[in-house]
Amino acid sequence: PMFYSLVSLIILLVAAIVSHTTVLGGLLNFCKLKADGDSLPALAVLASAVECVVFLLFPEAIGTQGVQLYSFAAVTGLLFNCMGKMLIVKRTMLNFKYVTADCDKYATEVIADEHLANDLTKGVLTNLPVTVTNRKTGFLTGFLDMSFQEDIYDSVCKWLARFVFLAAAALAAGGYAVTKNAYITLTAVVGVLAVSSSLFGLFTVNLPVLKAVKSVHKHGGMIIGYPAAEEFCDINSATAEGSDLFPVGSVVLHGIKTFKNGRIDDAILDAASILVKANSILSDVFMQVIQGKPELLKEVDTIVYEDSMGISGWVDNKRVLIGSRDLMLNHGIDVPSKDYEKRYCGEHNNIIYLSASGELTAVFIVSLRAAQSVAAALERLEKNDVFLIVKTVDAILTKEKLAEVFQVEPALFRVIPSRLHKPYDEAHAPVERAEGFLANNGKFYSYVKTLTVAKRLKTRIMLGLVVTLASVIIGVGMIAALLFLG
Repeated sequence: PMFYSLVSLIILLVAAIVSHTTVLGGLLNFCKLKADGDSLPALAVLASAVECVVFLLFPEAIGTQGVQLYSFAAVTGLLFNCMGKMLIVKRTMLNFKYVTADCDKYATEVIADEHLANDLTKGVLTNLPVTVTNRKTGFLTGFLDMSFQEDIYDSVCKWLARFVFLAAAALAAGGYAVTKNAYITLTAVVGVLAVSSSLFGLFTVNLPVLKAVKSVHKHGGMIIGYPAAEEFCDINSATAEGSDLFPVGSVVLHGIKTFKNGRIDDAILDAASILVKANSILSDVFMQVIQGKPELLKEVDTIVYEDSMGISGWVDNKRVLIGSRDLMLNHGIDVPSKDYEKRYCGEHNNIIYLSASGELTAVFIVSLRAAQSVAAALERLEKNDVFLIVKTVDAILTKEKLAEVFQVEPALFRVIPSRLHKPYDEAHAPVERAEGFLANNGKFYSYVKTLTVAKRLKTRIMLGLVVTLASVIIGVGMIAALLFLG
Protein backbone atom coordinates (compact mmCIF):
# COMPACT_ATOMS: atom_id res chain seq x y z
CA PRO A 1 0.00 0.00 0.00
CA MET A 2 2.78 2.44 0.80
CA PHE A 3 4.42 1.61 -2.54
CA TYR A 4 1.20 2.39 -4.40
CA SER A 5 0.78 5.66 -2.52
CA LEU A 6 4.41 6.66 -3.08
CA VAL A 7 4.35 5.91 -6.82
CA SER A 8 1.06 7.76 -7.19
CA LEU A 9 2.45 10.76 -5.34
CA ILE A 10 5.60 10.82 -7.49
CA ILE A 11 3.52 10.65 -10.67
CA LEU A 12 1.33 13.51 -9.43
CA LEU A 13 4.35 15.64 -8.51
CA VAL A 14 6.02 15.04 -11.88
CA ALA A 15 2.80 15.92 -13.71
CA ALA A 16 2.34 19.03 -11.55
CA ILE A 17 5.93 20.17 -12.18
CA VAL A 18 5.66 19.62 -15.93
CA SER A 19 2.34 21.49 -15.98
CA HIS A 20 3.17 23.92 -13.20
CA THR A 21 1.72 26.88 -15.08
CA THR A 22 -1.65 25.14 -15.36
CA VAL A 23 -1.68 23.84 -11.79
CA LEU A 24 -0.48 27.01 -10.06
CA GLY A 25 -2.53 29.29 -12.31
CA GLY A 26 -5.67 27.21 -11.84
CA LEU A 27 -5.32 27.10 -8.04
CA LEU A 28 -4.49 30.81 -7.82
CA ASN A 29 -7.49 31.78 -9.93
CA PHE A 30 -9.74 29.54 -7.85
CA CYS A 31 -8.53 31.20 -4.66
CA LYS A 32 -9.23 34.60 -6.22
CA LEU A 33 -12.77 33.39 -7.12
CA LYS A 34 -11.79 33.71 -10.80
CA ALA A 35 -11.73 30.02 -11.64
CA ASP A 36 -11.08 29.03 -15.26
CA GLY A 37 -10.63 25.86 -17.30
CA ASP A 38 -7.41 25.07 -15.41
CA SER A 39 -8.94 25.22 -11.94
CA LEU A 40 -10.75 21.87 -11.88
CA PRO A 41 -7.75 19.77 -13.08
CA ALA A 42 -5.54 21.65 -10.61
CA LEU A 43 -7.94 20.96 -7.72
CA ALA A 44 -8.09 17.28 -8.69
CA VAL A 45 -4.28 17.00 -8.69
CA LEU A 46 -3.99 18.81 -5.36
CA ALA A 47 -6.68 16.65 -3.73
CA SER A 48 -5.11 13.45 -5.07
CA ALA A 49 -1.69 14.51 -3.77
CA VAL A 50 -3.18 15.15 -0.33
CA GLU A 51 -4.85 11.72 -0.45
CA CYS A 52 -1.51 10.05 -1.32
CA VAL A 53 0.25 11.81 1.56
CA VAL A 54 -2.48 10.72 3.98
CA PHE A 55 -2.22 7.10 2.85
CA LEU A 56 1.57 7.25 3.13
CA LEU A 57 1.17 8.29 6.76
CA PHE A 58 -1.62 5.77 7.36
CA PRO A 59 -0.98 2.87 4.96
CA GLU A 60 -3.47 0.61 6.71
CA ALA A 61 -6.25 2.89 5.38
CA ILE A 62 -5.80 1.56 1.84
CA GLY A 63 -7.04 -1.82 2.97
CA THR A 64 -10.37 -0.30 4.00
CA GLN A 65 -13.26 -1.34 1.76
CA GLY A 66 -14.33 1.57 -0.43
CA VAL A 67 -11.01 3.44 -0.31
CA GLN A 68 -9.51 4.17 -3.72
CA LEU A 69 -6.59 6.11 -5.19
CA TYR A 70 -7.72 8.49 -7.94
CA SER A 71 -4.31 9.83 -8.89
CA PHE A 72 -4.48 8.24 -12.35
CA ALA A 73 -7.76 9.98 -13.08
CA ALA A 74 -6.37 13.31 -11.85
CA VAL A 75 -3.21 13.02 -13.96
CA THR A 76 -5.25 12.00 -17.00
CA GLY A 77 -7.46 15.05 -16.54
CA LEU A 78 -4.36 17.24 -16.40
CA LEU A 79 -2.95 15.54 -19.51
CA PHE A 80 -6.12 16.14 -21.51
CA ASN A 81 -6.17 19.74 -20.31
CA CYS A 82 -2.70 20.21 -21.79
CA MET A 83 -3.81 18.51 -25.01
CA GLY A 84 -6.69 20.98 -25.20
CA LYS A 85 -4.21 23.82 -24.91
CA MET A 86 -2.21 22.35 -27.76
CA LEU A 87 -5.30 22.82 -29.92
CA ILE A 88 -5.19 26.53 -29.04
CA VAL A 89 -1.53 26.72 -30.01
CA LYS A 90 -2.11 24.86 -33.29
CA ARG A 91 -5.02 27.12 -34.23
CA THR A 92 -3.06 30.25 -33.34
CA MET A 93 -0.07 29.17 -35.42
CA LEU A 94 -2.28 28.49 -38.43
CA ASN A 95 -3.93 31.89 -38.10
CA PHE A 96 -0.56 33.57 -37.62
CA LYS A 97 0.57 32.21 -40.98
CA TYR A 98 -2.50 33.80 -42.53
CA VAL A 99 -2.10 37.15 -40.79
CA THR A 100 1.56 37.46 -41.81
CA ALA A 101 1.07 36.18 -45.38
CA ASP A 102 1.64 38.61 -48.23
CA CYS A 103 -1.84 38.58 -49.77
CA ASP A 104 -4.99 40.68 -49.98
CA LYS A 105 -7.01 40.59 -46.77
CA TYR A 106 -10.63 41.57 -46.26
CA ALA A 107 -12.11 41.96 -42.78
CA THR A 108 -15.71 40.96 -42.14
CA GLU A 109 -17.38 43.31 -39.68
CA VAL A 110 -20.85 43.83 -38.22
CA ILE A 111 -22.38 47.17 -39.20
CA ALA A 112 -22.53 49.20 -35.98
CA ASP A 113 -24.88 51.86 -37.41
CA GLU A 114 -28.37 50.55 -36.62
CA HIS A 115 -30.07 53.04 -38.92
CA LEU A 116 -27.94 51.94 -41.87
CA ALA A 117 -28.52 48.27 -41.07
CA ASN A 118 -32.27 48.89 -40.93
CA ASP A 119 -32.23 50.77 -44.24
CA LEU A 120 -30.21 48.08 -45.99
CA THR A 121 -32.47 45.25 -44.81
CA LYS A 122 -35.81 47.03 -45.12
CA GLY A 123 -38.48 44.70 -46.46
CA VAL A 124 -36.27 41.63 -45.96
CA LEU A 125 -36.02 41.19 -42.20
CA THR A 126 -38.75 41.47 -39.61
CA ASN A 127 -36.42 41.08 -36.63
CA LEU A 128 -33.41 43.10 -35.55
CA PRO A 129 -30.90 43.21 -38.41
CA VAL A 130 -27.36 42.01 -37.77
CA THR A 131 -25.65 42.84 -41.05
CA VAL A 132 -22.03 42.35 -42.04
CA THR A 133 -19.73 44.09 -44.50
CA ASN A 134 -16.57 42.84 -46.13
CA ARG A 135 -13.91 45.48 -46.66
CA LYS A 136 -10.28 45.45 -47.68
CA THR A 137 -7.77 46.14 -44.94
CA GLY A 138 -4.04 46.46 -44.66
CA PHE A 139 -3.61 45.00 -41.17
CA LEU A 140 -5.70 42.79 -38.87
CA THR A 141 -5.55 44.02 -35.27
CA GLY A 142 -6.07 42.29 -31.92
CA PHE A 143 -4.56 38.98 -33.03
CA LEU A 144 -2.92 37.86 -29.77
CA ASP A 145 -5.61 39.24 -27.47
CA MET A 146 -8.43 37.51 -29.32
CA SER A 147 -6.48 34.29 -29.91
CA PHE A 148 -6.00 33.71 -26.16
CA GLN A 149 -9.11 35.47 -24.90
CA GLU A 150 -11.23 33.78 -22.23
CA ASP A 151 -13.87 31.57 -23.85
CA ILE A 152 -17.24 30.28 -22.69
CA TYR A 153 -15.74 27.19 -21.02
CA ASP A 154 -13.61 29.41 -18.80
CA SER A 155 -16.73 31.45 -17.97
CA VAL A 156 -18.72 28.34 -17.10
CA CYS A 157 -15.87 27.02 -14.94
CA LYS A 158 -16.12 30.11 -12.71
CA TRP A 159 -19.36 28.80 -11.23
CA LEU A 160 -18.78 25.11 -12.02
CA ALA A 161 -15.67 25.07 -9.82
CA ARG A 162 -17.67 26.61 -6.97
CA PHE A 163 -20.44 24.05 -7.45
CA VAL A 164 -17.94 21.17 -7.41
CA PHE A 165 -16.15 22.56 -4.36
CA LEU A 166 -19.44 22.96 -2.48
CA ALA A 167 -20.53 19.47 -3.60
CA ALA A 168 -17.25 18.06 -2.29
CA ALA A 169 -17.69 19.90 1.02
CA ALA A 170 -21.28 18.64 1.32
CA LEU A 171 -20.13 15.08 0.62
CA ALA A 172 -17.38 15.43 3.18
CA ALA A 173 -19.88 16.42 5.85
CA GLY A 174 -22.68 14.08 4.82
CA GLY A 175 -20.40 11.17 3.97
CA TYR A 176 -18.65 11.23 7.32
CA ALA A 177 -21.97 11.43 9.09
CA VAL A 178 -23.14 8.29 7.26
CA THR A 179 -19.94 6.19 7.10
CA LYS A 180 -18.12 7.43 10.23
CA ASN A 181 -14.95 6.75 8.24
CA ALA A 182 -12.61 9.63 7.38
CA TYR A 183 -10.72 7.64 4.72
CA ILE A 184 -13.84 6.70 2.76
CA THR A 185 -15.02 10.30 3.01
CA LEU A 186 -11.66 11.53 1.72
CA THR A 187 -11.91 9.06 -1.17
CA ALA A 188 -15.34 10.42 -2.11
CA VAL A 189 -14.14 14.03 -1.99
CA VAL A 190 -11.13 13.26 -4.20
CA GLY A 191 -13.37 11.27 -6.53
CA VAL A 192 -15.74 14.20 -6.95
CA LEU A 193 -12.88 16.54 -7.85
CA ALA A 194 -11.36 13.97 -10.20
CA VAL A 195 -14.58 13.21 -12.06
CA SER A 196 -15.27 16.94 -12.37
CA SER A 197 -11.93 17.43 -14.13
CA SER A 198 -13.63 16.64 -17.44
CA LEU A 199 -11.24 15.07 -19.94
CA PHE A 200 -12.83 16.95 -22.81
CA GLY A 201 -13.49 20.27 -21.06
CA LEU A 202 -11.11 22.34 -23.19
CA PHE A 203 -11.98 20.25 -26.24
CA THR A 204 -15.60 21.43 -26.18
CA VAL A 205 -14.49 24.84 -27.41
CA ASN A 206 -11.10 24.35 -29.00
CA LEU A 207 -11.76 21.27 -31.11
CA PRO A 208 -14.72 22.81 -33.02
CA VAL A 209 -12.80 26.08 -33.35
CA LEU A 210 -9.72 24.31 -34.76
CA LYS A 211 -11.86 22.38 -37.24
CA ALA A 212 -13.52 25.64 -38.31
CA VAL A 213 -10.16 27.37 -38.72
CA LYS A 214 -8.85 24.51 -40.87
CA SER A 215 -11.97 24.38 -43.04
CA VAL A 216 -11.89 28.09 -43.93
CA HIS A 217 -8.09 28.28 -44.21
CA LYS A 218 -8.28 26.07 -47.32
CA HIS A 219 -10.45 28.71 -48.98
CA GLY A 220 -8.40 31.75 -48.01
CA GLY A 221 -10.31 32.58 -44.83
CA MET A 222 -9.49 33.02 -41.15
CA ILE A 223 -11.50 32.66 -37.92
CA ILE A 224 -9.62 34.09 -34.95
CA GLY A 225 -11.21 31.83 -32.34
CA TYR A 226 -14.12 31.80 -29.92
CA PRO A 227 -14.55 35.62 -30.00
CA ALA A 228 -15.55 35.28 -33.67
CA ALA A 229 -18.23 32.74 -32.72
CA GLU A 230 -19.66 35.21 -30.19
CA GLU A 231 -19.49 38.13 -32.63
CA PHE A 232 -21.16 36.43 -35.59
CA CYS A 233 -23.55 33.87 -34.08
CA ASP A 234 -26.57 36.12 -34.64
CA ILE A 235 -25.86 37.50 -38.12
CA ASN A 236 -28.85 37.37 -40.46
CA SER A 237 -27.77 39.42 -43.47
CA ALA A 238 -24.65 40.06 -45.50
CA THR A 239 -23.72 42.62 -48.14
CA ALA A 240 -22.16 42.20 -51.57
CA GLU A 241 -21.88 43.95 -54.92
CA GLY A 242 -23.16 42.65 -58.23
CA SER A 243 -19.59 42.23 -59.42
CA ASP A 244 -18.96 39.82 -56.51
CA LEU A 245 -21.73 37.54 -57.77
CA PHE A 246 -20.61 37.59 -61.41
CA PRO A 247 -16.84 37.15 -61.68
CA VAL A 248 -14.98 37.05 -65.00
CA GLY A 249 -16.66 34.63 -67.40
CA SER A 250 -20.11 34.85 -65.81
CA VAL A 251 -21.45 37.39 -68.32
CA VAL A 252 -21.55 36.44 -72.01
CA LEU A 253 -21.97 38.96 -74.83
CA HIS A 254 -23.92 37.34 -77.69
CA GLY A 255 -24.20 40.23 -80.10
CA ILE A 256 -24.31 43.96 -80.80
CA LYS A 257 -26.81 45.80 -83.00
CA THR A 258 -26.21 49.47 -83.94
CA PHE A 259 -28.75 52.10 -84.98
CA LYS A 260 -28.71 55.42 -86.90
CA ASN A 261 -25.63 54.27 -88.81
CA GLY A 262 -23.71 54.52 -85.55
CA ARG A 263 -20.15 53.26 -85.49
CA ILE A 264 -19.85 50.08 -83.50
CA ASP A 265 -16.38 51.15 -82.24
CA ASP A 266 -17.79 54.30 -80.70
CA ALA A 267 -20.70 52.39 -79.16
CA ILE A 268 -18.38 49.87 -77.53
CA LEU A 269 -15.99 52.53 -76.18
CA ASP A 270 -18.84 54.66 -74.81
CA ALA A 271 -20.37 51.64 -73.07
CA ALA A 272 -17.05 50.30 -71.78
CA SER A 273 -16.02 53.69 -70.37
CA ILE A 274 -19.16 54.03 -68.27
CA LEU A 275 -19.45 50.38 -67.26
CA VAL A 276 -15.87 50.15 -66.01
CA LYS A 277 -16.16 53.42 -64.13
CA ALA A 278 -19.43 52.29 -62.49
CA ASN A 279 -18.10 48.79 -61.61
CA SER A 280 -20.82 47.06 -63.62
CA ILE A 281 -20.91 43.30 -64.05
CA LEU A 282 -20.61 43.98 -67.81
CA SER A 283 -17.26 45.77 -67.48
CA ASP A 284 -15.16 42.61 -67.91
CA VAL A 285 -16.97 41.69 -71.12
CA PHE A 286 -16.35 45.08 -72.68
CA MET A 287 -12.74 45.14 -71.49
CA GLN A 288 -12.26 41.88 -73.37
CA VAL A 289 -13.77 43.47 -76.49
CA ILE A 290 -11.21 46.30 -76.34
CA GLN A 291 -8.50 43.67 -75.69
CA GLY A 292 -7.95 44.71 -72.10
CA LYS A 293 -6.52 48.13 -72.95
CA PRO A 294 -7.72 50.63 -70.32
CA GLU A 295 -5.92 53.46 -72.15
CA LEU A 296 -8.65 53.30 -74.80
CA LEU A 297 -11.34 54.22 -72.29
CA LYS A 298 -12.76 57.73 -72.44
CA GLU A 299 -13.18 60.24 -69.64
CA VAL A 300 -16.49 59.87 -67.82
CA ASP A 301 -18.20 62.47 -65.63
CA THR A 302 -21.27 62.49 -63.37
CA ILE A 303 -22.35 58.85 -63.30
CA VAL A 304 -25.92 58.48 -62.03
CA TYR A 305 -27.74 55.23 -61.27
CA GLU A 306 -31.49 55.23 -61.80
CA ASP A 307 -33.19 52.55 -59.74
CA SER A 308 -33.93 49.34 -61.65
CA MET A 309 -33.31 51.05 -64.98
CA GLY A 310 -29.61 51.67 -65.54
CA ILE A 311 -26.90 54.31 -65.47
CA SER A 312 -26.06 57.54 -67.22
CA GLY A 313 -22.93 59.60 -67.55
CA TRP A 314 -21.16 62.18 -69.69
CA VAL A 315 -18.64 60.93 -72.25
CA ASP A 316 -16.93 63.36 -74.68
CA ASN A 317 -19.41 66.09 -73.73
CA LYS A 318 -22.37 63.93 -74.65
CA ARG A 319 -24.81 62.24 -72.32
CA VAL A 320 -24.68 58.47 -72.56
CA LEU A 321 -27.37 56.18 -71.18
CA ILE A 322 -26.96 52.43 -70.77
CA GLY A 323 -29.61 50.20 -69.27
CA SER A 324 -33.09 48.86 -69.77
CA ARG A 325 -35.90 49.75 -72.15
CA ASP A 326 -37.55 51.70 -69.32
CA LEU A 327 -34.46 53.90 -68.95
CA MET A 328 -34.67 54.92 -72.60
CA LEU A 329 -38.39 55.63 -72.46
CA ASN A 330 -37.93 57.59 -69.25
CA HIS A 331 -35.57 59.93 -71.14
CA GLY A 332 -37.78 60.19 -74.23
CA ILE A 333 -35.63 58.00 -76.47
CA ASP A 334 -37.39 55.88 -79.10
CA VAL A 335 -36.76 52.15 -78.84
CA PRO A 336 -37.79 49.20 -81.01
CA SER A 337 -40.99 47.32 -80.26
CA LYS A 338 -41.04 44.43 -77.83
CA ASP A 339 -41.57 42.08 -80.75
CA TYR A 340 -38.23 43.29 -82.11
CA GLU A 341 -36.66 42.52 -78.74
CA LYS A 342 -38.07 39.00 -78.72
CA ARG A 343 -36.63 38.38 -82.19
CA TYR A 344 -33.09 39.04 -80.96
CA CYS A 345 -33.38 38.05 -77.36
CA GLY A 346 -33.66 34.37 -76.37
CA GLU A 347 -35.52 33.03 -73.38
CA HIS A 348 -32.70 33.68 -70.92
CA ASN A 349 -30.90 36.55 -72.67
CA ASN A 350 -31.14 40.23 -71.79
CA ILE A 351 -31.01 43.35 -73.95
CA ILE A 352 -28.96 46.34 -72.81
CA TYR A 353 -29.70 49.63 -74.58
CA LEU A 354 -27.11 52.32 -75.28
CA SER A 355 -27.94 55.87 -76.28
CA ALA A 356 -25.79 58.96 -76.86
CA SER A 357 -26.94 62.58 -77.19
CA GLY A 358 -30.58 61.54 -77.07
CA GLU A 359 -30.33 58.96 -79.86
CA LEU A 360 -30.40 55.18 -79.57
CA THR A 361 -27.03 53.98 -80.83
CA ALA A 362 -26.82 50.27 -80.01
CA VAL A 363 -28.21 47.30 -78.15
CA PHE A 364 -26.16 44.55 -76.54
CA ILE A 365 -27.47 41.03 -76.12
CA VAL A 366 -26.05 39.37 -73.00
CA SER A 367 -26.72 36.38 -70.78
CA LEU A 368 -25.74 35.56 -67.21
CA ARG A 369 -24.19 32.31 -66.03
CA ALA A 370 -23.91 31.07 -62.47
CA ALA A 371 -20.31 30.56 -61.36
CA GLN A 372 -20.10 27.31 -59.41
CA SER A 373 -18.37 28.90 -56.43
CA VAL A 374 -20.94 31.72 -56.21
CA ALA A 375 -23.84 29.28 -56.48
CA ALA A 376 -22.33 27.19 -53.67
CA ALA A 377 -21.90 30.31 -51.53
CA LEU A 378 -25.52 31.41 -52.06
CA GLU A 379 -26.70 27.92 -51.15
CA ARG A 380 -24.75 28.22 -47.88
CA LEU A 381 -26.40 31.58 -47.17
CA GLU A 382 -29.86 30.15 -47.84
CA LYS A 383 -29.27 27.13 -45.57
CA ASN A 384 -28.04 29.39 -42.77
CA ASP A 385 -30.92 31.90 -43.07
CA VAL A 386 -28.64 34.76 -44.07
CA PHE A 387 -30.10 37.27 -46.54
CA LEU A 388 -27.93 38.94 -49.16
CA ILE A 389 -28.06 42.71 -49.62
CA VAL A 390 -26.87 43.52 -53.15
CA LYS A 391 -25.59 46.82 -54.48
CA THR A 392 -25.60 47.02 -58.27
CA VAL A 393 -25.79 49.54 -61.13
CA ASP A 394 -27.07 46.93 -63.58
CA ALA A 395 -30.73 47.05 -64.46
CA ILE A 396 -30.79 43.36 -65.32
CA LEU A 397 -29.90 42.38 -61.74
CA THR A 398 -33.27 42.09 -60.06
CA LYS A 399 -33.87 39.64 -57.23
CA GLU A 400 -36.01 37.57 -59.59
CA LYS A 401 -33.19 37.40 -62.14
CA LEU A 402 -30.67 36.48 -59.45
CA ALA A 403 -32.98 33.73 -58.19
CA GLU A 404 -33.40 32.40 -61.74
CA VAL A 405 -29.65 32.35 -62.46
CA PHE A 406 -28.59 30.76 -59.16
CA GLN A 407 -31.63 28.54 -58.58
CA VAL A 408 -32.50 29.94 -55.15
CA GLU A 409 -35.49 31.73 -53.69
CA PRO A 410 -35.96 35.41 -54.65
CA ALA A 411 -36.54 36.20 -50.97
CA LEU A 412 -32.83 35.57 -50.38
CA PHE A 413 -31.95 38.90 -52.05
CA ARG A 414 -32.56 42.58 -51.68
CA VAL A 415 -31.27 44.99 -54.33
CA ILE A 416 -30.78 48.31 -52.58
CA PRO A 417 -31.93 51.62 -54.12
CA SER A 418 -29.51 54.28 -55.34
CA ARG A 419 -30.03 56.48 -52.26
CA LEU A 420 -28.21 53.84 -50.20
CA HIS A 421 -25.24 53.53 -52.54
CA LYS A 422 -23.24 56.28 -50.85
CA PRO A 423 -23.64 55.00 -47.25
CA TYR A 424 -23.00 51.49 -48.57
CA ASP A 425 -19.73 52.63 -50.16
CA GLU A 426 -18.69 54.40 -46.96
CA ALA A 427 -19.30 51.24 -44.92
CA HIS A 428 -17.23 49.22 -47.40
CA ALA A 429 -14.39 51.68 -47.95
CA PRO A 430 -10.92 50.11 -47.49
CA VAL A 431 -9.24 50.77 -44.14
CA GLU A 432 -5.66 50.50 -42.98
CA ARG A 433 -6.50 48.56 -39.81
CA ALA A 434 -9.49 46.42 -38.86
CA GLU A 435 -10.34 43.98 -36.07
CA GLY A 436 -9.41 40.49 -37.15
CA PHE A 437 -12.42 38.45 -36.00
CA LEU A 438 -12.97 37.08 -39.50
CA ALA A 439 -10.90 37.62 -42.63
CA ASN A 440 -10.90 36.34 -46.21
CA ASN A 441 -9.17 36.87 -49.54
CA GLY A 442 -11.97 38.97 -51.02
CA LYS A 443 -13.53 36.22 -53.12
CA PHE A 444 -17.24 35.76 -52.58
CA TYR A 445 -17.05 32.07 -51.63
CA SER A 446 -14.24 32.71 -49.13
CA TYR A 447 -16.28 35.54 -47.59
CA VAL A 448 -19.46 33.47 -47.27
CA LYS A 449 -17.74 30.25 -46.18
CA THR A 450 -15.92 32.03 -43.35
CA LEU A 451 -19.06 33.87 -42.30
CA THR A 452 -21.40 30.86 -42.23
CA VAL A 453 -18.87 28.62 -40.46
CA ALA A 454 -18.47 31.29 -37.76
CA LYS A 455 -22.26 31.63 -37.48
CA ARG A 456 -22.71 27.90 -36.76
CA LEU A 457 -19.69 27.62 -34.49
CA LYS A 458 -21.30 28.71 -31.23
CA THR A 459 -24.15 26.21 -31.59
CA ARG A 460 -21.67 23.36 -31.94
CA ILE A 461 -19.68 24.60 -28.96
CA MET A 462 -22.80 24.89 -26.80
CA LEU A 463 -23.82 21.33 -27.65
CA GLY A 464 -20.42 20.03 -26.52
CA LEU A 465 -20.59 22.18 -23.42
CA VAL A 466 -23.98 20.75 -22.44
CA VAL A 467 -22.63 17.21 -22.78
CA THR A 468 -19.56 18.10 -20.70
CA LEU A 469 -21.63 19.69 -17.93
CA ALA A 470 -24.00 16.74 -17.94
CA SER A 471 -21.07 14.34 -17.54
CA VAL A 472 -19.78 16.31 -14.53
CA ILE A 473 -23.20 16.42 -12.86
CA ILE A 474 -23.82 12.73 -13.48
CA GLY A 475 -20.34 11.86 -12.18
CA VAL A 476 -20.83 13.82 -8.97
CA GLY A 477 -24.26 12.26 -8.52
CA MET A 478 -22.94 8.73 -9.01
CA ILE A 479 -20.16 9.20 -6.46
CA ALA A 480 -22.64 10.65 -3.99
CA ALA A 481 -25.00 7.72 -4.54
CA LEU A 482 -22.20 5.16 -4.10
CA LEU A 483 -21.06 6.87 -0.90
CA PHE A 484 -24.48 7.08 0.73
CA LEU A 485 -25.43 3.56 -0.36
CA GLY A 486 -22.29 2.26 1.31
